[in-house]
Amino acid sequence: MPGDFKQGHVVALDRDQAAYLGKVLRLKTGAQIGLFNETVGEWHAALHWQGKRDVVATIAAQVCVAEPDIGPTLAFAPLKKTPLEWLVVKATELGVGALQPVISDYTQGELTRVERLTLLLTEATEQSERCRVPRLLPPQKLLPWLDQAGQVVVAAEAGQVRDAKDWVATGKKPQALLVGPEGGFSPAELERFAQMPRLTCLNLGPRILRAETAALSLLTLTQFAHGDFIDRPAFRS
Repeated sequence: MPGDFKQGHVVALDRDQAAYLGKVLRLKTGAQIGLFNETVGEWHAALHWQGKRDVVATIAAQVCVAEPDIGPTLAFAPLKKTPLEWLVVKATELGVGALQPVISDYTQGELTRVERLTLLLTEATEQSERCRVPRLLPPQKLLPWLDQAGQVVVAAEAGQVRDAKDWVATGKKPQALLVGPEGGFSPAELERFAQMPRLTCLNLGPRILRAETAALSLLTLTQFAHGDFIDRPAFRS
């Protein structure tokens, strides 16, 4: 939530937050909660109800510094509602820094319900005890985005692909990861990929993976190769 938290400051929570704390969690005055944002990290705070609907929180001790914005960008073709929401949540839990929708030749879906996705990002950040909510970026066309994306690793089952084990052994750290739509990448896109030296296409195994599964596989491989994207602060309780 927004704010420059300091010990002793009193923060007013909005009606949605108050409803969740009171009706769902059934927290009373004096209950301890965590408040965070990506600028000041996470702080403990004590609730104080002012009537039935209004609640404030008094800031106590800091428990987590703000995360550096170092997780990779995950680029993906928009998916149907359920797999897209699942992808957003799980990628957040795995430490992704930003989510970049891209429009490829075979993309069928559109990025809709942005407010819903933003809420899921926030909830997944809280659940996984991160102190930075991943950014949801505006959609871009695939090839123009690739031209300025830096080192990119692509999940591709065709074209000039490398074995994932071999790539992990190189120790090269990508700035972005890319998965295609349900129909995969077009022959023209795969041909263009082969002409891009900053792009590495990986074969993720003998089975055909759904787009959301391929995305999480890439994130997990990157963590395995380079460790977690985020160094946990020593003073988290």
